[in-house]
Amino acid sequence: MPFLGSLRNEVPRDHHETDEAHARRRRIVTGVGITGATFLGLSLSSEPGSRRFYVLACGVAATWAGGALGSGPLHLGQAQRRDQSLHRPLVTPVVTGVGAFGVFYGAARACRHVPAADGALRRVLRYADRGSTPLVLLTTCANGVAEELFFRGALYAAVGRRHPVAKSTAAYVVATASTRNPALVLASLVMGVLFGWQRRASGGVGASALTHLTWSVLMVRYLPPLFRIEKLDLAVSDMPTERPLGFRGSSGELWEDFSGEDPADGRNGVHRERGCATAGRSGPADPGDGAQVLGRRGPTMVSADTVKGWNLSLRLTSGRLWSELDLVPRYRGVLEGIPACLDGFVAFRWRHPVFDRS
Repeated sequence: MPFLGSLRNEVPRDHHETDEAHARRRRIVTGVGITGATFLGLSLSSEPGSRRFYVLACGVAATWAGGALGSGPLHLGQAQRRDQSLHRPLVTPVVTGVGAFGVFYGAARACRHVPAADGALRRVLRYADRGSTPLVLLTTCANGVAEELFFRGALYAAVGRRHPVAKSTAAYVVATASTRNPALVLASLVMGVLFGWQRRASGGVGASALTHLTWSVLMVRYLPPLFRIEKLDLAVSDMPTERPLGFRGSSGELWEDFSGEDPADGRNGVHRERGCATAGRSGPADPGDGAQVLGRRGPTMVSADTVKGWNLSLRLTSGRLWSELDLVPRYRGVLEGIPACLDGFVAFRWRHPVFDRS
């Protein structure tokens, strides 16, 4: 099979370097590896879609790429046809990336039913889902190429001829562990082995870079919708009050009074807008009107920004609130959680008289 041949058949190459050049490469790779892993951990601890995240993500890519290019010569690699002629690999690495994505896509669908795995995937995919699509794709592609230049290029050449695939994959996993995300660590282990096999067979970073780019772009494009939480579609219900009510939305637009004459509806006391209805005005109450809220004067338990009511028409999916809050449930349900909590905070337990032998 062409795929297995691209991983098993090693093309001839002559990549020997002097002991001095090899020692210099090892020193550079060590320093760059520590710096890049630090930046990687910082980037995935920042707010998704923030300027800090994009700056750090670009800094990670620049660190990997700069260290790799500065450590010494790198090679694109070649593949061997059936007639023993050599060529630059193109189609097979792309197909390999598509196949790897298919495997991960199926695994991600299964992980949605495992709370720990689901939470880990949601925490990393929020960077793709909440950020700017062009910037996310740019940083994803830049980091994919830079990682191949460093881990399958400079570092692979620096570890020597004994077990280079295992050593470069181990370094890749250790660097990814700085993100403290088990899903990323597991993915780095699986893909690190695949990229290492491609590097060993082709003698360069070209094949692994194409596979990494294809796999990363497909993951960023098609995985976030599996874990995306639908936005609330709120519709205002009828709320008759004695005075006009309204508020200003988060984006700055002024929402009209929810009570009062609605020219579009033609009825008094009803105004329909897409969103939620508050029980009062956005600003502080006017002392002259007696601080009237919801038709009452004087003290009230309802503030001016209290949500009065809404109509929800949503498809419920189990576990989505936990992942949105970055929490993992400790117990599977209330029947298991309540007794466990009582055991931890109450010094006694109720027992049925039949079982009470004391």
